[in-house]
Amino acid sequence: MRETILREGPRIRRALLLALIVLIPLVFMRNLSDPINIPKLGVLIVGVSVVAAIRVAEILQTRDVTGFKLLSIPAAALATPLVVGWAFSPYKGWALWGVYPRMLGLLPYLFVILFGVLIADAFRGDADPVAWAMLGAGGVAGAYAVIQFVGLDPFEWSVKGSDAEGLVVSTLGNPNFAGAFFATVMPLGLTLLLLKPERRIAAGAATALAAAGWLAAGSEAAWVAGVAGVAVVVGFLLVRRWRFARVAAAVFVGSLAVVVVGSVGLAIADVAKSKIPATIQRRADWWEAAIDMAAASPIVGRGPNAFALEHPQYRTEEDVRQVGLDITDDPHSVFLSFVTSAGLIGAIGYLIAVGWVVKTTREIPSTALLAAGFLGALTAYFIQSLVSIDTVALRAAGWVSIAGLAATRVPPPEVPGTSRTKRKRSRQEPLRALPAIGLVTVLGLTGVWAGTQLILKDAAFLHAAHLLRDGEGQPALDAYEDSISFSGNVHYRRSYGNVLGDVAVAVGPEGDPFINQAVEAFDFVERLPQVHAALDLAATLKDWAAIDRSAVPDAVQAYLRAVRYDPIDTALLTDVSSALLDLEADQETVTLLEPVVERFASAELWGNFALAQARLGESDEALEAIARALALAPEDPKALQAQEILKGSAPSP
Repeated sequence: MRETILREGPRIRRALLLALIVLIPLVFMRNLSDPINIPKLGVLIVGVSVVAAIRVAEILQTRDVTGFKLLSIPAAALATPLVVGWAFSPYKGWALWGVYPRMLGLLPYLFVILFGVLIADAFRGDADPVAWAMLGAGGVAGAYAVIQFVGLDPFEWSVKGSDAEGLVVSTLGNPNFAGAFFATVMPLGLTLLLLKPERRIAAGAATALAAAGWLAAGSEAAWVAGVAGVAVVVGFLLVRRWRFARVAAAVFVGSLAVVVVGSVGLAIADVAKSKIPATIQRRADWWEAAIDMAAASPIVGRGPNAFALEHPQYRTEEDVRQVGLDITDDPHSVFLSFVTSAGLIGAIGYLIAVGWVVKTTREIPSTALLAAGFLGALTAYFIQSLVSIDTVALRAAGWVSIAGLAATRVPPPEVPGTSRTKRKRSRQEPLRALPAIGLVTVLGLTGVWAGTQLILKDAAFLHAAHLLRDGEGQPALDAYEDSISFSGNVHYRRSYGNVLGDVAVAVGPEGDPFINQAVEAFDFVERLPQVHAALDLAATLKDWAAIDRSAVPDAVQAYLRAVRYDPIDTALLTDVSSALLDLEADQETVTLLEPVVERFASAELWGNFALAQARLGESDEALEAIARALALAPEDPKALQAQEILKGSAPSP
């Protein structure tokens, strides 16, 4: 067994890692609830777990961990703050995976970081296959992007926003993500075209397809990122003719970064607002919220992806006016994501990783064109990360790039089996000991199980929806319950709770068991400030209150909780106050609206406030609110209803 591991292990590891480099950007599964991120993450976890298990077995034989040192600094700099942030997070269960389907939690990040470390270890001194794998994935994804661009996509995509005609998402799920991935591929394509004349046709075809996808995606940030990455390679190419070429390339890239960040900064400063595109203004709002959130927990942050939960509490009024309850789940800046997740520790770790890249760049000889290609890919990833979400595929592309860069800086390892290697090998042969065998087996199987379950539970979730659509009530409930049994994520539990609530209402007075199960499914809303889930629970209880009035207090509390989670959304305040009036919770309506009705000056809010005051018999307050509402909307129905109550022509409930 020992000889087999040492002889075949490296070959198997390399093959699996190359397969992952190709598959992660490309894999999607149309039968799943989320066709993009969950399949990618599931495949990543399975593959990385198997490779890591093989590598541990080799280490137990040889004690050689040299390859792990290549990325030890950036890996530790980014992983450690995330772990610390998670340890201090009030949302530890949530923070393990993050919001579905973005997968921005602790475990997805750690697996991607381990992916990069394993690549650098496996391909040290021989990074050519890594570059070819990335380019191959870019070529295939680019071909699919072209197919989508010309309107020949055979799939009916259900990813948000991707059903628009001519919208290019490729296999990445969003035009910005697709464009960003192609941007990281472009420098490697140029490098392989120059380095491998014997394979120039293959490199040229793949590069051309990736470039077509890059242009077709229509993402301005990705175009800037791709230009920056290619500029790095050009700087290395021209250095023989102009010794300052690399410096000029660095200045150019830095200038692009300043422009990208500066444009958002101008929006935050409210400078030339009429000329700033809406997409930049949205990022300005999200960045402001992220900065305020980080200031509230400056040292250790609030945990990985806590922004998706707490963002509504820090929203700007401009963000509320523009998007309402369409709340983003990330600041759209990888740096700010680290800051909100891990505070000052996260910021320092991020800067240490950047500093490591800068130091490594200075040590690259001008003749090391392959290293320049990986540096260009990493540069493209960095530029787009300034204003983008770090999805599974983009994270992986970034770590493949940094791993390739590290792998080019060292000679290849000695081939196992030489006499020198044998003399250094331990005679104890620990792989034959049961504890060692058990450790390796458990490590590999646990990861394989976790990655597989991630995909299977998502499939169970969609299967439940199909059963429900086909009228298979109980089988649908069983499938929903199965879908939440692995991770218990909010996305699945919300759907399950909504379905149970619908069943309870349909059954009528005998639906107590179902409404109790629904409330149990929504039990997370008390510890996770998830405004949409709180609204779902409130609506479920409100519907049940029409059958059983004892549910009214719980429904009222659920509505009030939703407002606490998103306190300045005028539309939410309007909907909640209307629901409270329907539940005859007049005093709660007044208590909710009194501090804010003047601030938001909405006819609907004034009308609801007037009706609640009229019902409570507070005539002076009601008359003033009626006047304010009718001044804004002369036919506001709630204000008119309040007016009739005061006149005595309509009985107060």
